[in-house]
Formats: sequence, C-alpha cells, structure tokens
Amino acid sequence: MRNLLGLLLILGIATTSCEGRKSQNQALAESIEAFKEATIFEKVMYTPETYHEVVIDTLLSNGFRVKIKTYSDMNNSTLLEEFKKDTTIYKKFYREHLSDLEVYYNDSLVASKRINKSLFTNQKDLDFWKKAILGFVSINGLKSLKNELALNIYYCVPETDICKDFLIIYDKKGKYTLEELEAYELP
Repeated sequence: MRNLLGLLLILGIATTSCEGRKSQNQALAESIEAFKEATIFEKVMYTPETYHEVVIDTLLSNGFRVKIKTYSDMNNSTLLEEFKKDTTIYKKFYREHLSDLEVYYNDSLVASKRINKSLFTNQKDLDFWKKAILGFVSINGLKSLKNELALNIYYCVPETDICKDFLIIYDKKGKYTLEELEAYELP
C-alpha cells in the first residue's frame, strides 16, 4: 500500500508539472525568428569610399594643350548590386566619375567641356548607360593630327567586361565630333 501511495504521489506530481510551457530552447528560437522578421539592417558600400582625383596637363607638338581632370562625383552613384542575407540588406554602389576637359590651341582656350553620361544621351543601349561608369579620358596620340586633338573616352559596367569606347576629335577652333568605336568585351 505504501508503494501504491508513493507511485500515485509521483504520478500526480509528474502530471501536474507538465503545464505545456515552452522549453527555453523553443522560446529562444521563436524570439530569434521574431527579431529577424521585425528588424532589418542595411549595409551600404561605396566604391571608391573616398574622393579621388587625377589631373593630366599635356602639351602636344601640334600646338594643342589639354587639361583633363577626372574625379569621383560624391553626390551621384550607381546601384550595382542589392541582396538580403539574414536580417541585413546589402547595397553596393559605384560612384560616378566626371572629367573636366580644357583644350587649348596655341595657348588660347578653344574648348571647355565636362565629360559625363549626358554627352551620350542620344546613344542607344539605355540599360548599359544606367550601370556604366566613366573609366578614363585619355589622349590618342596616334589619331591626333596636325590640326586635331583626339581623345578616347572609356565607359565600363563595373565588375563586368562590358565596355564602350568613344573617340572625340577637336579641331583648332574647338569644334568636336564624337564617334563610338566598335563595342567589345575585354578578354
């Protein structure tokens, strides 16, 4: 009889202690899931992270002098990639680049121009132009003739091999022509 009372006592305690409460592990897992759903962090990355500038001042033997100032535009950028991992949204931006160009012929300023995407607004392939970043503006010494200055303008979609190359030719009066060179992908 004592054994029976002891057994009933143990069964009574065991059944009354099972209240259907969640275990600590279950409560923690549910709390983490609720936090993930309610909280979203955003991490924004810019390339380049800080301002940079390159200035080239070149005098050519044909009487032309050219100043090219290429710099990062800290106010405009292109969203290259966006993805979500756990509670964080990652956004990767590339800052736009601009080039200010001054063309002199026999020490007289004949042209002053800002090289940016708006110069190419009548060009086709708008998807390319949404993502493209100015790579560089450089002097094309082979095509710079006696009365002309030739410059290459290079745009590329970051982290891809998709690029466009343009040739801009200035005459000694400052008038220019712009032509797109054959589109290519880097090897």
